[in-house]
Amino acid sequence: MASPLSDPLLGRTLKKSPKKEATLLLQPSIERALSKDLEELYAFELRCFDPGMAFHYRQFQELLRNPRADVWVMRHESHIIAQAIILRRKFRDGVHARIYSLTVDLAFRGKGLSRQLLLHVFSKLKTRKIRNIYLEVEEDAIIPIALYNSLGFKVHHRLVDYYEIGRHGLKMRKTLGL
Repeated sequence: MASPLSDPLLGRTLKKSPKKEATLLLQPSIERALSKDLEELYAFELRCFDPGMAFHYRQFQELLRNPRADVWVMRHESHIIAQAIILRRKFRDGVHARIYSLTVDLAFRGKGLSRQLLLHVFSKLKTRKIRNIYLEVEEDAIIPIALYNSLGFKVHHRLVDYYEIGRHGLKMRKTLGL
């Protein structure tokens, strides 16, 4: 059985990546997930997370119907290899976005796909005039935090016992130049 890792965004348990092979030259496509993608999206989730930690089928149904949610999928050879779930919420100072989940297939990790998917998301959010993007990440998740810092996120504040007692998080924020 694969040993678990921690999903820095949600504190969910990820399955461990198999030994990495030579980096492939990928030409993935990125598109918004539609209701027709529900079965594949849910199967992807179960491949990436232990069943007790994976989003439920019904949660994906609700996200795909929610007008304030965007589910973006990255495909390679017509298969989902990464997904990003973005939620939008209106505040007095405008609409803010939250990266609710960011997941890359075990076999495709370490190839820069998270960065590529997030850059795509940022461009789509800019067209909607969304200025602030937030996310939560485990404070000891060194690799994701380095990625987010390199993309312009800054620590907004610390979230004590956010994931469970003794597992703290960081709320990070990025301001998009409009």
